[in-house]
Amino acid sequence: MGLCFRGLTHLGGLVAYTAIAEKPNIADAIVMSSPAFAIHTKVIEKLILLVLSKWFPHFKFNNRINIAWLCRDAQIARDYEKDKLVHSKISTGLAAWIMKEGDLAVKNASLWKTPALLMYGGQDRLVNPKGSELIAQNVSNSFMQSVCYNVMYHEIFNDPEKNIVLRKLIEWLNNRYS
Repeated sequence: MGLCFRGLTHLGGLVAYTAIAEKPNIADAIVMSSPAFAIHTKVIEKLILLVLSKWFPHFKFNNRINIAWLCRDAQIARDYEKDKLVHSKISTGLAAWIMKEGDLAVKNASLWKTPALLMYGGQDRLVNPKGSELIAQNVSNSFMQSVCYNVMYHEIFNDPEKNIVLRKLIEWLNNRYS
């Protein structure tokens, strides 16, 4: 299959965001790292995926994630490649859900009311950083602080300069909970 779907590695951020958007009282706050608010796909690929997901939601295809795009630390990529729990498949149903929920999150971002820290890599080629940028632009600054690490790839906590990311996380948590 010719679909190129990248964006599953930080599905957790989108799942948590979606859950909190539906039930805001389930969390006091959220920290998201490179969430899948937007993906790198062509319009025709999106249309094919939406059609396939209706008829064959369990059909799996290769997500074609290039491990070199994870982060700028080559050892992390090698470890990822050797990890027996990592696989390269995604179902059409899950991929369509990610597209739908990411679009919905961006569309409804102005309604967000839960304190949040959104951190993402500006050079992310696994999920489209434009999605995080749009969320950050449309959520009130009183509810969300966002940081784009321009030179980083997808896994900002595994970047050679991860200490900058960790300091920001600790600062945000200390300001919120100290």
